[in-house]
Amino acid sequence: MSLSRIVEFAVRRRGVVLAIWAAVFAFSLASVRDLSIDAVPDVTNTQVSILTSASGLSPLEVEQYLTFPIETAMNGMPRVDEIRSISRTAVRASTSGSRGRWSASD
Repeated sequence: MSLSRIVEFAVRRRGVVLAIWAAVFAFSLASVRDLSIDAVPDVTNTQVSILTSASGLSPLEVEQYLTFPIETAMNGMPRVDEIRSISRTAVRASTSGSRGRWSASD
């Protein structure tokens, strides 16, 4: 179809063009309600938390047998900015933070 035929159809059939326009407008209004718009982007870093428990171990043993090997392994991960750990009697927690995104291949 050439442009002149489209314009000719639009001039002759104004009612059809207005009905199509109204349908597209109504559909767009209905779609706008379902859009998710974030006013503030998520700027938090990506974190990985590791919690372990080993009953019967003192905090020094937890540090020696659990925390040190896990922190060493976490240091080898790509794009790691910080590692925080805490060791208590029979329990330890480590959190690794990164500014970038991790993927399954990392």
